[in-house]
Amino acid sequence: MRKLMVAAVLGVCFAAVYGFWSSRGPFRVERNVETQTRDGVILYADVYTPNRSDGPWPTIIIRTPYNKDWYTPAIEPAQRFATAGYAVVIQNMRGRFGSEGEYTISR
Repeated sequence: MRKLMVAAVLGVCFAAVYGFWSSRGPFRVERNVETQTRDGVILYADVYTPNRSDGPWPTIIIRTPYNKDWYTPAIEPAQRFATAGYAVVIQNMRGRFGSEGEYTISR
């Protein structure tokens, strides 16, 4: 019984972290969307959109050198804006957390 309960808790945590239930809420999350730059570098982003089909929506783009999957100062506003009717893209910068290319502090 204890093993079953631990498995259930882990399953709920896994589903919540990776957004499997987000399509039932006020917004949807599409994770690890690839964007190719002009020079061929692939950057990865999470896209938050309202859970309705009346788009297109105004869009906010957040580029971060921090991990887009765990960076709360970007995730929480993205969820609020998506609930309010905006599309929000949180993108890892070049060379950071899976995005290709070389990371430089500023260009």
